[in-house]
Amino acid sequence: MGKNKKLRLLVTANCPNWCPMCCNKQFNVNDIPVVDRWDYEEIMITGGEPMLYPDRLERLCKGIREVTEQMGLRPKIYLYTSRCWWSDIDRAIRYYADGIVVAPHSSDDVKIFRQTNNNLLKYRYGKYLECSLRLKVFPEVRDALPENLKY
Repeated sequence: MGKNKKLRLLVTANCPNWCPMCCNKQFNVNDIPVVDRWDYEEIMITGGEPMLYPDRLERLCKGIREVTEQMGLRPKIYLYTSRCWWSDIDRAIRYYADGIVVAPHSSDDVKIFRQTNNNLLKYRYGKYLECSLRLKVFPEVRDALPENLKY
């Protein structure tokens, strides 16, 4: 049997954002099947907000790496988060994430994201260049972005 393509792994139902259009409201979290295989090409870590528990998240991702390496695999791990703090993003890039999708939810989040973006620009080498970094912009926060970050 071939490798599975993508796993969307919900690691928590907790989230401080309460988005009206949250994709997680489309299903009952209790009905989501438990993962019973790890032979995926990509594992997308999401929630709720997975960065609410950064220590647990790091242990989980390192555990996934150990299990998949024993299987002779190395899936890409992508983190989906609204938390834009440099310490969280830096930790994820250095220790477990192949990619991060950041989705600021407020103008305050955008201010924090701008500081993180400045740090990312300052440290453009090694693992920081290898990591896929994406910004998801909701219409509600688009105007809070500086011109050079707008699309």
